Amino acid sequence: MLGRRHISAILWAMLLCAVSQAALAQPSPPPGVRGGAGAMATRSVSSYLGLERGLQAALQGHDRPAVMSMLAADFELRSVSSADTTTAEDWLRSEFGSRHTKGIVRELSVHDVDDLAIVSFLLDRVAPGTAHGTTWFVVDVWRQSSQRLITRSMTPAAGQRPRPVRPTGRE
Repeated sequence: MLGRRHISAILWAMLLCAVSQAALAQPSPPPGVRGGAGAMATRSVSSYLGLERGLQAALQGHDRPAVMSMLAADFELRSVSSADTTTAEDWLRSEFGSRHTKGIVRELSVHDVDDLAIVSFLLDRVAPGTAHGTTWFVVDVWRQSSQRLITRSMTPAAGQRPRPVRPTGRE
């Protein structure tokens, strides 16, 4: 027969195991997705974060075929720099000739509407060899069935928040 002390120790051990299991089972959002403590990224957010980062990597690598495979045939870009829409050809010519080759996607949000996904995020663009750049507010509209980008709207972010700084371990 077990004594009172043994039963108490067994109950505490079981409670500790249950709490540990619950803590380990909590998923965390992927890098670049913000949320409160215990927040989970939705399937849409994870999927489109991957697509947006893939597009930025292809742009940074000047991989024209990869970029074109992600764009709809009638893709258009709108920005504050031009009153007219920009075609995929003109956009790529501008992007591949730009000094701002590194793009960091953050603060991504997705709204699903029928076969469309409206994806908004902040895009930090940094010129090579510098720590400075610009932050853009981007709204992309993706066709979900084909996973192709239909349109992109870009505007410089107003009241820019500082980019997150990763600790170097020297602080």
